[in-house]
Amino acid sequence: MLLQSKVVSDEERLKVKQLLKAYPSMKAAVDISVWDHRADHLVEYAGKCKAIERALEALPYEGKEILTKCFFEQRKDKHIYEFILKIPKSTYDFYKARAISTMSRILKAANML
Repeated sequence: MLLQSKVVSDEERLKVKQLLKAYPSMKAAVDISVWDHRADHLVEYAGKCKAIERALEALPYEGKEILTKCFFEQRKDKHIYEFILKIPKSTYDFYKARAISTMSRILKAANML
């Protein structure tokens, strides 16, 4: 984890959290505007959506499950670790932090941060 913290700053992790929280509305805006020929301003949004989707594919199962439910399905952390995944909070926190760090590194490498 120490090596990851040197690669990805706290500010970059925060940007990833913001991107993930914005993802559903970004994706909806891109999907709605597919037929709009004046949608040049959505190219950046579409790029971010595609980068997030690809980064998610690279995550281990646990991290992908947590981020999908937490950010994309808009469920609260406590509900996810207690009722859905049925794992201890410390394990959940570890998987979530690792998944966000991984997303941060991937999106940084893709110049999306």
